[in-house]
Amino acid sequence: MKRVLFICSQNRLRSPTAEQVFADWPGIETSSAGLNHDAENPLTPDLLRWADIVFVMEQAHRRKLSSRFRNLKVPILCSGPAPTARINSAQGNALGCRIKH
Repeated sequence: MKRVLFICSQNRLRSPTAEQVFADWPGIETSSAGLNHDAENPLTPDLLRWADIVFVMEQAHRRKLSSRFRNLKVPILCSGPAPTARINSAQGNALGCRIKH
């Protein structure tokens, strides 16, 4: 089972929505967190250790995550610059899924 962590800034809209969308996919266990200290569910080192793959919603999230956790060993994938971006085939393959557009 792949453990997928979805991250945005506040963990109020985008990452919890992604967590719920993928929660019922076979072979995937999901969680979500926010990068900001006042997020609904703030990101912790334990969550990062739990994850096999991390999805961020924006490039800024990737930069902030890499800066804060310099020894991060988990793959970080970005869904795109906008909350409406679609997951591409490479990202879907990382999840073990086949993505159709």
